[in-house]
Amino acid sequence: MTSTEATDGGESQLDSFRRDKLIELIALNPACPRGVRQEAMASQDFWLRRAVAANPASPADILHKLAADEDYRTRVAVGENPGVSPDTLDQLSKDDDQRVRAAVARSHSCRAETREMLAEDDERFVRASVVSYERCPYHLLKKLLADRDGFVRDAVMKHPRCPRSWLNMQDGAHYWVRKTLAGHRASPDWLFSRLSRDQDMDIREVSARNPKCPPQILAGLADDREDHIRTTALRNPSLPLDVLIEAARSDEPDVRTAVAANWSCPPEVARVLTSDPLAIVRAALAGNPACPPAMLDRLAMDASIPVCAQVAVNPSLGPAGANTLARHASARIRAALAWNAAAPAPVLSRLSTDREASVRAAVVRNPACPHEVLFRIATDRDDLVIENLARYCYRSDVLELIALKPKHERAE
Repeated sequence: MTSTEATDGGESQLDSFRRDKLIELIALNPACPRGVRQEAMASQDFWLRRAVAANPASPADILHKLAADEDYRTRVAVGENPGVSPDTLDQLSKDDDQRVRAAVARSHSCRAETREMLAEDDERFVRASVVSYERCPYHLLKKLLADRDGFVRDAVMKHPRCPRSWLNMQDGAHYWVRKTLAGHRASPDWLFSRLSRDQDMDIREVSARNPKCPPQILAGLADDREDHIRTTALRNPSLPLDVLIEAARSDEPDVRTAVAANWSCPPEVARVLTSDPLAIVRAALAGNPACPPAMLDRLAMDASIPVCAQVAVNPSLGPAGANTLARHASARIRAALAWNAAAPAPVLSRLSTDREASVRAAVVRNPACPHEVLFRIATDRDDLVIENLARYCYRSDVLELIALKPKHERAE
């Protein structure tokens, strides 16, 4: 049944709009049933056609057909689709709209000769998009580093494959050169030493965030004059343990919070921080994936909502903590838990019948949600739940069920 036929059958204009939105979400889903894809393709609404064009599971022949769509947004979606064929990209590389050509330049499926042509494009946005391709060949990076437009040159400098030998580190070197080197995992110790003293705080902050920054230099950045640089260094897992342990005794809440969030935080320090008087510190520890499950079980009983919310999404959460949070009075906490792939199947089954639609909708987004739970949720009458099912459920039989079943026929 098409959306037009549904309206003729007595559905209100609002119901017709809701159905179009539902079809759009299903058409974006890799598990989209063939019938729904055909309905979206035949629609006058470009959003539905664009949804098919953006779906990574759409067949190559359908993408080739959509490459001639009248709306540029649909053509851009085709160019960005990982399943698009090189022949279709060749066609789109000659498109009048620079946004379409830029999408081709970023594509993994773009032929080498096509990318070479786009590197000569008149529009700087297209040339910079050639650089955006993560495996851009070295010869193109070197060519575009000498581009006439600074926007393109900056893009090359920020590219992860740009060799350090191409970048000039003389006094007064370009901001992007220094920032790129500060974040480069192959930069030598002497360069980190220099960049850690850079007059620009952004450069020092990037150095402090880099996990390859030498421990002794991180220790110096942990004592930087700028608060945010100090806390960035304290969050770096490469920071020396003695500095981390000393910082845990600080009177400054931001410092203890950074220590609690550090993946290298020692268990004995974490144990002390579970009783920190400030919820912001306990919340940082609760959100740390390295926090031991036994400590998460304790934090799951914390009186602070932000702390429990962080425990609820922690991938290291154990069954005991999950069962505690499943009974939490706050729907926000229960919804956060429902998203967590570490939540046991019985907990997800219980949350799928929660009185709050936001919680039931979150269950659908969980990749570990059991199939029988998905089928039960497919009868839900709440639009938020069904829309989440359309977007995140990867079972075509469930998607077909919600596409064909009108809202008034779903369970009360």
